[in-house]
Amino acid sequence: IVGKLIGRANSISSSDIYEAMLQTNYEGNKIIISKLAKMLNVTPRTIYRRMNKYPALKQEKEILNEET
Repeated sequence: IVGKLIGRANSISSSDIYEAMLQTNYEGNKIIISKLAKMLNVTPRTIYRRMNKYPALKQEKEILNEET
């Protein structure tokens, strides 16, 4: 029970990741998982989990990185 309560406190949504990707791209930087994790105050593993759950985020990351 305790693990569920603690783990849910830092949960992020796919829209949070997308907004962080847009912000990074707007600043002219390449989108890197570790940078997104620092921006959202989560572990890189959390970002990987969300990106695996929502494949559109991976595609959008690749598209935005090509533009940079």
